[in-house]
Amino acid sequence: MRKFVNREILYKTIITIFFVVSFLCAPKVGFLPLGVEGFCLTNNILFPLSHANIFHLLCNLWCMWLLRPPYYWVSAIAISFVCSLLPEINHEPIMGASGIIFAIIGARYGVRNNAKRLVRNTWLPFIVMAFMPNVACLYHLYCIGVGFCWGYIKETWRLTRIR
Repeated sequence: MRKFVNREILYKTIITIFFVVSFLCAPKVGFLPLGVEGFCLTNNILFPLSHANIFHLLCNLWCMWLLRPPYYWVSAIAISFVCSLLPEINHEPIMGASGIIFAIIGARYGVRNNAKRLVRNTWLPFIVMAFMPNVACLYHLYCIGVGFCWGYIKETWRLTRIR
């Protein structure tokens, strides 16, 4: 009898290895909002691979391991990129994969059309992030909001196609 590997654990392990290797090897780049001096489109594409320090990397990986399927990886990466172009309060370069994670969380609540539960479960982390230095709270809010809208539209479109 063959023993099968759990796909969810396999995917998360591959992503973890990818982020650790990119943390060790990739240049540290961050995105800047459109119109800010120093804006570079390449940095806005590569910023999820960069993490400010090992603590930042470990926090993002821990949050990723807490997620359950479905993940919507491709859509979340696109949402993170689009949100990186939106205006931000601080004009410091921002890095890390947390925008992707927040987009996945928003999409999962959007598919279930459960905005009240999303607000109830995420208001405290946003309050904490608002007072932490060097954290782009508005960017995270963009990602979770756009992720929610994308999930809601995706599910509504799927339901209308079934009818």
